[in-house]
Amino acid sequence: MFEYALGFKRALLFTIIVITIILVVITLINLIISSIVKLHEKRKLTCMLENSIKQYNEATETLINSFQNKDLVQKNMFSEINNFKISITIILTQKYGLNNSDIKYILKGCFLCDLCYLQYYNSTYKSIIDINEFEHNNSKPEHIDFGEKLFSKVFNNKIINNVLLYHHNSFEDENNPSPIEAQIYRLANLYIYELLNNKNTIIEATNKIIAESNKLFDPILIDIFDQEKDNIARVAIKNLKKIEGLKNEK
Repeated sequence: MFEYALGFKRALLFTIIVITIILVVITLINLIISSIVKLHEKRKLTCMLENSIKQYNEATETLINSFQNKDLVQKNMFSEINNFKISITIILTQKYGLNNSDIKYILKGCFLCDLCYLQYYNSTYKSIIDINEFEHNNSKPEHIDFGEKLFSKVFNNKIINNVLLYHHNSFEDENNPSPIEAQIYRLANLYIYELLNNKNTIIEATNKIIAESNKLFDPILIDIFDQEKDNIARVAIKNLKKIEGLKNEK
């Protein structure tokens, strides 16, 4: 009887060890698969970012070269600010859980917005920073109507049109609440505005947006911005250095 009980305990212990090993192996396999999937997604996003920047720069060069009173410094400034904006937009859209197709349309909408106000205000403002100032201080600038006439029928896409038409609306607007794609573009714009126009530090700009933007943006988006502030700060440091270098070329 004693030998039987001892044998049973050994068998039970062996079974537990085997099950534990199996569970550990399964966990490791899941971790490896998860890492592979994340790496694949990161590569896809990196590729998308590179392609978007390339498209932005090509379109920017074509557009600005057709403008009067826009020198090489302003062209490069516009490109760098848009590269900055793309990077922030991708971070926020990815963390919000939007799919790659929606992210691509949001990026296109963001760029078309920038082209609209650059083209519309070109004859009045000679500096990209000056245009940003005017854009920020007007609740519904003329370039929105201009953009609607110019692009909304050409790009018959709801996400693109939402960015074009509603990026000056607030999250709590009772008549036309701003959809998430327009909010993300506005938040990226506001962050860059606080850094370049208001001369705030990265910490000051971040804290100001988090503290004062509860009515402008979905609280979920602000939470994501708060969670990703270190990643966004790294992007800011890199881009601000390039932008400051361009300012010194004037």
